[in-house]
Amino acid sequence: MQSQSSVMEQQLEKLYFVLRTEYTTEEDASEDMKSAYSNARDHSEKLTEWIAEASCLKLDEERMTKKHVFVFEKFSGAAFERVKKFPSTIIGPRCLISCFMAIETIPLGVHPVYTTAMRNLTVCSSGLKAKEKAAISQLVFYMGGYFLDVLNLTCTHLVSSTVESVKYEKAAEIKLPIMHPDWVHRVWEESQQRYVHATDECYMKRHRLPVFHALTITSTGLTAAKKNEIKALIEANGGVYTGAFKSEVTNILILEKSSIGSAKYQGAVKSKKECLSPEWIVDSVASGYALPIRQYEVKSMKASTPTKNGDGTTTTTATSTGGGDATPSIGGRISGGEFNPDCTQLSDISHANFSARNVTINESIMPCGSSVDGFPVASTMSGGARPCSQRYREFLSRMTVQQAKKAGPLLDGCNVFLSGFTAEEKEKLNKILNALGAVRYDEISATVSHVIIGEQNVSDLAQLRDSAAHLLTLEWLAKSMELHQLAPEDEYVFRPSGRGLPERAPEPPSPSSKKNLQRMNSSVFKRPEVPKLKLDMETNVPAKVPADARPSQEDSIMLQYMEKNLAERLPQTTGHRACPNVIRKATATTRTECNVHNGERGD
Repeated sequence: MQSQSSVMEQQLEKLYFVLRTEYTTEEDASEDMKSAYSNARDHSEKLTEWIAEASCLKLDEERMTKKHVFVFEKFSGAAFERVKKFPSTIIGPRCLISCFMAIETIPLGVHPVYTTAMRNLTVCSSGLKAKEKAAISQLVFYMGGYFLDVLNLTCTHLVSSTVESVKYEKAAEIKLPIMHPDWVHRVWEESQQRYVHATDECYMKRHRLPVFHALTITSTGLTAAKKNEIKALIEANGGVYTGAFKSEVTNILILEKSSIGSAKYQGAVKSKKECLSPEWIVDSVASGYALPIRQYEVKSMKASTPTKNGDGTTTTTATSTGGGDATPSIGGRISGGEFNPDCTQLSDISHANFSARNVTINESIMPCGSSVDGFPVASTMSGGARPCSQRYREFLSRMTVQQAKKAGPLLDGCNVFLSGFTAEEKEKLNKILNALGAVRYDEISATVSHVIIGEQNVSDLAQLRDSAAHLLTLEWLAKSMELHQLAPEDEYVFRPSGRGLPERAPEPPSPSSKKNLQRMNSSVFKRPEVPKLKLDMETNVPAKVPADARPSQEDSIMLQYMEKNLAERLPQTTGHRACPNVIRKATATTRTECNVHNGERGD
């Protein structure tokens, strides 16, 4: 027989049919056990053997191999637990019968296989609690399938209890079948009674996860016809529609953009609920999956309106077009917490208007410092805000692995990268993330979905500039553990500061600056002596110019390349009486030359 040749190719050592303790003879065994034994005996009498559970406890473990196959009627009891430690293969009677019927080989895996209802399937889960996930994975193995913690291209099905996880979104993108956990339980129950497969149409259609599973949705500002249409689609696809908005129950608000100012919208924004357009409902039903919400979000748009002040300066005021709170910003500046590492704030300080008040600017911008009228100011840290490093360490000191285990796998489907932590802190956080079901990354990549930041690391931030990952503080992780669900990312966004960012290198001094300084100290730039004019005396003797006041040939050449010397020489003293104009000109010349001597320009 062709079925017999398939098993023969495996070259099995022995087929042990384990007889339960309460059975006295083989005739007391179940019909499935007797049928499996009959098929195996037809294949080879030397290969098959009945063995009591007590005898299984006496077998030598070292002599057992994968080719020693044990057939158990029930996957329980002392003999079953003993054989599980062997390197042998454990199967159920229905698994053996189906292998003969389907002309397939016996699965020689590391897990016991009772039936082949999920053979050749690879299952991943999302949104399940730890105990439920363990039970699902065990049943998948018992039915000949594979179970993975990470969703990848080898997965054939996703078992999920939520439509809001990252794994669900990725599975929807590649059109992977997303099933309810009841699918696994139903197939397991029926596979013990008859020969079925998990991909049979009756199971796939009945246990496919509804599009709006476990979602409570309300609406505002819709017409009666549109509202009834949305309500019918939600209720027909596993969701719950409610007329009133309740922050503790409602998940999503459906509205048109014209209804942004409504009370429901304000309540949804305050409660951090998703506000989506009606097209999300229609398109999701058409695709068979709850689509990503990004392109369907309804948000209040804020615009910046520049206004001109009376003194000629410009002030930018943010106004909301959707009924949100307006946030004024003097001069259009940003606070220290919103500092952008890609640009500098120092170049904008000179444009601000400080004429009406005395404000001290801290150009180094403390990372946790406060701000005055939108400008970061110096902070003494005494009695004020605590440093960011001290703050995240306070959260870290209160977090424990036991708390993470109680919270459950709430980070299932999240790809997390840790930035700005010491080795000891990372070791503790790694244990916490493992307990929360997250996938940890040691390097920044495009698959990272969440970045938790302690101390600001400039090199990491530079690599994350173009990343779509959420940049979050450690407080987000602590709050998620407290809520036993993911906290809103927008509320715990990490705001980079200016500290530690690479500063612009100062311009090197001019090569001739030192020589110029020597020239300025030369006789050319010395302050000339004030002439002593005797107005009551007349003399015809011309005044002699001192020898040290005459510029040398080298000084004359240098004067051509330096700034214009605005000093004027005093006229030679003549025999006539000096007029007042000459006195005023001499005084002005003296002041000008003093300015040049002090490094100022006299123009």
